[in-house]
Amino acid sequence: MKRVLDVAEMKQIHGGATVSNLCASGEKLYTCTTFYVGSDVTSKGVVCAYSASGAELLITIQRESEGTEALASCH
Repeated sequence: MKRVLDVAEMKQIHGGATVSNLCASGEKLYTCTTFYVGSDVTSKGVVCAYSASGAELLITIQRESEGTEALASCH
């Protein structure tokens, strides 16, 4: 797994960048929705990972490191 993309990389995607420009070899770009536990708030973004389940795990770990409980759904 690589990482959650930052704002500049998100803008590249919307500007027409290709996956090969952003993700490591063998990784795919997954679109994810994050659901925050105890809240109606959701967020959407993209993650480079080798699988959808890996992308979901990466987001969960990232949010936990920030002190937030969240679940992600990626495709």
